[in-house]
Amino acid sequence: MPSAFQILPGLDLSWNATETNIDRLVVRPGDTNGGVVITSLLEANQDHTGPVTVYLQAAPADRNADVSWTTLQTVVVESGNLTDECKCEEIIWDYVVPNTGQWDLRLVIDPNNNVDERDESNNNHHMMVTGASVTGVGVVTSFAPGIIALLAVGFAIAWYQRRNVTPPPS
Repeated sequence: MPSAFQILPGLDLSWNATETNIDRLVVRPGDTNGGVVITSLLEANQDHTGPVTVYLQAAPADRNADVSWTTLQTVVVESGNLTDECKCEEIIWDYVVPNTGQWDLRLVIDPNNNVDERDESNNNHHMMVTGASVTGVGVVTSFAPGIIALLAVGFAIAWYQRRNVTPPPS
């Protein structure tokens, strides 16, 4: 009786979600103030001896379906870098927020699917950064005037109550 078997790949490349993050969530847009640093950790569940291509992509968060992702940086993890003890590679990305508003950022492993993996659905890691308005002053009102007024009213009431108390008969 003939038998057929399907052999699936065991390799899986993914982003370590706890070690992949962005240093600031809100920045002022522009070359000098709008830079953020993204630290990412690419992991393999077993030794991978070939190269792996990864992308940093960005798109406006308020986009419609016609707006595509823009590839900003491409990094090629060299052959053999995912064969050490941790089977991982730390990648540092720099991104400058171009305009005000929210921006979606996406890290993509093997965008052309050149590496045969067990799970292709975990190759993207999404983040968001906000470009704050440079015209508005970032002033937050303080609670101090309200608290000081409350204390002053409390002392005034205490003084008034003590003044109108009749002493007990002696």
